[in-house]
Formats: sequence, C-alpha cells, structure tokens
Amino acid sequence: MAIEIIDAIGKENFVSIDNCATRLRLILKDNSTIDDKKIKAAGTFGIKRLGTESLQIVIGPDVEHVANEMRKLLI
Repeated sequence: MAIEIIDAIGKENFVSIDNCATRLRLILKDNSTIDDKKIKAAGTFGIKRLGTESLQIVIGPDVEHVANEMRKLLI
C-alpha cells in the first residue's frame, strides 16, 4: 500500500509523514496534484484535504506500518 500511495502523490511532493490511530497525516507541497483514484485503489477508506498542503488518508489500524514503510521508501 505504501508504494501505491507514494506513486499517487509523487515522491517530490512530500514534506512530512505522520499518523494517528487510523489516518495517515501528510503535509505536501501541493495536495491538488495527487491521484485520488490510485490512492483509493490501494485499499484506503477515504481521503480528506485540509487546505492546499495537508492531506489525511483513512487506512485503519495498520496505518502505523504504512507510515513507517513510506518513511523508509522516501529516505
């Protein structure tokens, strides 16, 4: 799932990755350029844009594993 989300957002677009209990909380350079369909096809439950840079992706209780994998892939 982490690879699909990164591909849908674009590696260069990430500023920070965080998570809560069920959501991936991202700060992006621009959240208007992401591919919502690809993110949903990755198995996520929903997407919420907050302003022009924040994005939350509802993943569920496995979100911490996805966030950690994304951090590893983006280093």
